[in-house]
Amino acid sequence: QCFQCQVGRPVLCKNGMGYGLRMGFNNAPHLWGGYATHMYLHPGATLHKAPSDVPTDIMSLFNPMSNAVRWAVERPETGIGDTIVIEGPGQRGLLAVVAAREAGAGQIIVTGTKSDTLRLSLARELGADATVVIDDHDPVEQVIELTDGKLADIVVDVSAFATKPITDAIEMVRPGGKVVVAGLKSFAPIPGFISDKLITKEIAMLGVLSSSWSSVEKSIDIIRRKGDTLKKLCTHHYPVDQADMAVKVLGREVIDGPEAVHVHIDAASTT
Repeated sequence: QCFQCQVGRPVLCKNGMGYGLRMGFNNAPHLWGGYATHMYLHPGATLHKAPSDVPTDIMSLFNPMSNAVRWAVERPETGIGDTIVIEGPGQRGLLAVVAAREAGAGQIIVTGTKSDTLRLSLARELGADATVVIDDHDPVEQVIELTDGKLADIVVDVSAFATKPITDAIEMVRPGGKVVVAGLKSFAPIPGFISDKLITKEIAMLGVLSSSWSSVEKSIDIIRRKGDTLKKLCTHHYPVDQADMAVKVLGREVIDGPEAVHVHIDAASTT
């Protein structure tokens, strides 16, 4: 085992193979990920037992749900009564609402854009106390107003590519609070980032990459108990031979019916 595995951080394992990510079809025995009817089970694979009575489309939420648990709860140590702001209402942001509510958060605020109308509506249905459309309102001013000037205990950025949520998060969080950075920015610099604000406000900024063993286990438990509620996130379903379409719909390259939130590919089904 490498050092990271020995200290309990397998997500940073230098030998990690990563199903569907680091191993391609050119590596024998070639079946290293999704979009297929079969998958090779490596002797070193990590396994979690899933309940047999949960439909596969709902169970497929375990990946974004486990990320949400780690990013919005485990790493920032979210607890009872905390105010948390979630920047970005994608599937991980929406499931962060569920995870934070499970952890006892007192106030949950979600920010998004005009194009996120359906997702922001889902955020409220899943337990968010307020949503903010950043095209129409300054998100920092809205957080100040919604918290009566107290600001957030925790801000979680799960927005992709946009860099302004990082600087907004530093303004939204209270002195001594925590900012969790989960949204990748393509290694772009952050305009307006002032590191002195981290010092003067004693803000803890936490980078997060993926899920943990415990967050996967917790996500499975949440899905088992709240499957009926979470089903509304499964907006699109495709057979395995339409995987290309599924990816394009999720990436908003193709419009196929309502706005896509979570797209499920049924490996046992073909057209």
